[in-house]
Amino acid sequence: MVSNLFWMGKRSIIFIFFSLHFFYLSAQDTLPRFSVIDKGNNRIQIKWINPFSTCNQILIQRSFDSSKNFKTIFSVPSPKQPINGYVDNAAPINNMYYRIFYVLDGGNYFFTEAKRSQDPNVYLKKDSTPSVEYIDKRTIVVKKEDSILYTFDVGRFEQFKDSILHTTRDTLFSKTFDTVLLKSFIPKEVFIPSIYIFTEKEGHVKIALPDVPQKHYRVHFFEMDDTPLFEMKNIKEPFLIVDKTNFIHAGWFKFELYEDQNLKEKNKIYIPKDF
Repeated sequence: MVSNLFWMGKRSIIFIFFSLHFFYLSAQDTLPRFSVIDKGNNRIQIKWINPFSTCNQILIQRSFDSSKNFKTIFSVPSPKQPINGYVDNAAPINNMYYRIFYVLDGGNYFFTEAKRSQDPNVYLKKDSTPSVEYIDKRTIVVKKEDSILYTFDVGRFEQFKDSILHTTRDTLFSKTFDTVLLKSFIPKEVFIPSIYIFTEKEGHVKIALPDVPQKHYRVHFFEMDDTPLFEMKNIKEPFLIVDKTNFIHAGWFKFELYEDQNLKEKNKIYIPKDF
């Protein structure tokens, strides 16, 4: 009898533990649960808590129907973040259906149930009841390549993430459950040819200058490492051709064009490999 009572008590404790654990997760819309809130002006907020440290992909999908024709509208760049969300600013109507597709390490994937948006006032009323708070005490490490840049608690990391998102073009990627990589935005250089000094079809350099009789022009040519190559002073002709052999080798060269001792343009030219 005592043994039976012991096991019954143990089962009760286990049941209570899992009940509390379930309440802890469900009260905070933990995956596979999530919240869909109508923010007005066809802006729909989807938010969730991710308890899976092995999550490697999260897709937000929407449809006019609750069971079919779902299309992916957003791929979450940092799926391992425990508290996350997305605002759909292009919802055709404010009662679309949404679901979340997520993938765990090993290839296991899941679809949540489809949900439509709630009235924000109803959601606030529901959330105003006491519930167990989700507390994430992790330390988030932000790295750039192999160097540690910052160490934040989760709250400060959320502020940092928002700052990166809204004030820079850099990108954050989750590497592990507590490590984030910062990748700097590197703009592609766009070459805009000069209208004064440029390479013509034969590969020679053409110089075309306006108002030569009234102006004093000179041009400096440089290697790309700023080593001086040669200079042309007191240019008196409106059109000149500089033979490509003056540039010694093929490739890019810098130049500076001066007009009446003032720098008019800094640019570059390309000498092709055909001589």
